[in-house]
Amino acid sequence: MTAFRYDEKGCLIVQNVEALRAFTGKSIGVSAWLEITQEVINQFAAATFDFQWIHLDTERAKTESPFGRTVAHGLLSLSLMPYFTYQLLKIEDAKLLVNYGYNQIRFPAPVLSGHKIRMKMALKSVETNPRGHKVIFEQIIQIEGVPKAACIAESVAFIVE
Repeated sequence: MTAFRYDEKGCLIVQNVEALRAFTGKSIGVSAWLEITQEVINQFAAATFDFQWIHLDTERAKTESPFGRTVAHGLLSLSLMPYFTYQLLKIEDAKLLVNYGYNQIRFPAPVLSGHKIRMKMALKSVETNPRGHKVIFEQIIQIEGVPKAACIAESVAFIVE
């Protein structure tokens, strides 16, 4: 196998973390669009027990919300980052990949019901230690037709091969 390849959907496939290291400071890719429907927002509210009207009450949001419709929870955008990551990257020799946390998170623009979002991802760094690899990605959730990002995060993963 060459150091890396892309599958038919644009997913970067690398053999191991050492091959991934070559992408430090570079783009990994951009995911497919995903529509954030009211049903998705409702399901997230139910899972997180966050029932604020601005997320759920479509009639009230039309008149009282500054957005004119319901808005997704900021944490919904953040929680979709693993979903998008799996579209963008596969490390074949990885036995375990764990979300280790986030160094910073920002929500510059709201995701409104009906918006489509996708994620752009780049590799910031790879640190190897005796237990595995700490990998830091820049992940940006984009909103179709909106110049500002919905979420910008520096995510940290721990990978064992």
